[in-house]
Amino acid sequence: MAASFFAQLEEVTKPTPAVRLVIEGVGTLLGCQEEELSTRHRVPPHSRYSPTVALLASSFAPTMERLLNLDFALLSNGVAEGVYVLVRHANFSEAKAREQGDPLGELAQLLLRVDAGLAEQPGRKPVAAAAVAVAIDGSRMSHNAFDVACHLRGAGTVDVVHVSDPSKSYLPAQLKAEYIQMDFETQCVARALPSGSWGVRVVPKEAGTSTRDMILRRAAAVRADVLVLGAFGRKGPSIFSVGSVTDYSVRCSAVTAVIVKPRSVVPDRVIQGSRDMYLPATWVCAVDGTQNSHHACETAMRLMRPQDSLHVLHIRHEFVAGTLHSDSSGLVEEYEALLRVAGIDGGVSMQEAVPEQTIAQQICAFAEDKLAHYCAIGVDGMSAHAMGGGAQAAMGSNSDQVVKECRCTVVMCKEGVMVQNELTTT
Repeated sequence: MAASFFAQLEEVTKPTPAVRLVIEGVGTLLGCQEEELSTRHRVPPHSRYSPTVALLASSFAPTMERLLNLDFALLSNGVAEGVYVLVRHANFSEAKAREQGDPLGELAQLLLRVDAGLAEQPGRKPVAAAAVAVAIDGSRMSHNAFDVACHLRGAGTVDVVHVSDPSKSYLPAQLKAEYIQMDFETQCVARALPSGSWGVRVVPKEAGTSTRDMILRRAAAVRADVLVLGAFGRKGPSIFSVGSVTDYSVRCSAVTAVIVKPRSVVPDRVIQGSRDMYLPATWVCAVDGTQNSHHACETAMRLMRPQDSLHVLHIRHEFVAGTLHSDSSGLVEEYEALLRVAGIDGGVSMQEAVPEQTIAQQICAFAEDKLAHYCAIGVDGMSAHAMGGGAQAAMGSNSDQVVKECRCTVVMCKEGVMVQNELTTT
């Protein structure tokens, strides 16, 4: 009965979106080969639809046995992400699939169970699906920040915000709010970002309110997990490596802040049919045994994509008084096990503190040696500013120095703010 159902389905040249998504999901679980261009069905390029429906039609019973006995531990992070995106697609529906036939409804139900099971598997890398807010002002740096935001969103959302100052009527046309909004809306469409996963908003600056406060308020309004900022804006670089708006926003943001540098790069995009793929990125994370540094590692794991690698660095050092800052015994093994269970490529390195260098300088050197795209660090002294200690209370901290001196994009992780929002992708 079921085999004949899929045999008939195989003869349908143009499957409905609900049917196609279910079959694509099953093909993802089974590892069916993608077709660059299907000759039998009207489906997007690089689709698994044709080989999957043919397999179900010819070998339904053994195929279902494989699906029902899946070992979640053997499924890669790429498969987990693929299933996550498909079951959250606006056209995915168990009810709509069951309308086409009970066998298809059962497969849709199975995909939902697999998605839930993968999410609950202990130690597995979370799917990259962040709610990202990015501040823009029309400068070249803000375009770079937008590129980073699109990369970090994964299967999540990106909210682009521009704070417009009505008093600046002298700005050239390309820096006026109307042009900036149109420019970034065009870029979102050109990138084929799913509708409903992005928005571009111009927020008029309110009297008596600073630009930086307006940015933070907008990030809170959209419940952003991450706030992306260029190191400086339209005024360009100065004697300070980070502009005043960015510096304040990083210190006072309640969420993880991402600082995009002039030398920041995003992995090349590879367009495969309707999919926007990225080549692997390299992440670096510094840990010292504290909860904040561990949270930085967890944040990196949430933001990185399945094809990315993560290199964890631990630097043994002592306080001035001569007491050991952290017990390194077992720390390397702990993070090696963490990466192994999570299925993440990379490694863990331990270095002795170099007397002629600060800890931050060693972290920056390690990131440059790894050709890192991102360097994730936890807050330390930088939290003092947000708690009322003032700017001077944070100066000289490791995190503060890394933000200013690291040449790649810096991810400043704030503890406990990576919210797993339910996201819908269309």
